[in-house]
Amino acid sequence: EEAPGKTTIAYELKLSSTLLDFFKLRARNHKILYQHHTVNLVESMLRDVLAKASPHLVVRGPTDEKTGRPMRLNLLEAVEIPESFVLLGDHLIDQVEMSPEPEMEEARAILGRVR
Repeated sequence: EEAPGKTTIAYELKLSSTLLDFFKLRARNHKILYQHHTVNLVESMLRDVLAKASPHLVVRGPTDEKTGRPMRLNLLEAVEIPESFVLLGDHLIDQVEMSPEPEMEEARAILGRVR
């Protein structure tokens, strides 16, 4: 029975066992893997790395109408602009690790503890 204004997902009855297994596995993974205390700790440390490195990481932004050149954004600015946000990825951690800049020392030290 359909409820007005509600989206309904339909599937063949023969798939019900497979779908049930899928959702059980997903729940199990969340309990055992994704919410594991070590995973949460590493996630927190990586958040600290990005917070320390943010002012020093440069991301290409949209074209500046005045100069015709791409804007240079720090990480906090880049997450607010979709065309810059899609450029962000795991490579930022590598940039922090490889950077010789003294301003990145705190971030590198945290990364050293993670690795």
